[in-house]
Amino acid sequence: MKRPSVTYDVEASFDEDQRLHVEIAWHDSRNQFMLDIKRGTERNRRRWFDENPELDTILRDSASLQIPLGADGPMGLDGVGFTFKIGHVPAVTFSWWMEMPKDWAPLQNIVDRINRLVEQEA
Repeated sequence: MKRPSVTYDVEASFDEDQRLHVEIAWHDSRNQFMLDIKRGTERNRRRWFDENPELDTILRDSASLQIPLGADGPMGLDGVGFTFKIGHVPAVTFSWWMEMPKDWAPLQNIVDRINRLVEQEA
């Protein structure tokens, strides 16, 4: 199974320090995993790994994700918005505000693992 790239973004209204951008990818040309993290206004921190079982699992689980496309969730303007994108082109993007829809539990599991990686890299 091909490993797609994934990006995860957190956009907080009126609080730039809470912003987060994470990109995880496998680069065939380098034969390495890439983990790129940017918090708030700081510069991106890109790291390369020859092997990383957690990054590999996140990419593979994202490629095989099965969740309903239509899901109920809260809507709003202020607060925190989230986006999870699988691939570049073609791509699939999931977006939610404040709380992820309960029907997307498998995606929540992937996002939780990404957040743990971000904390470890802090």
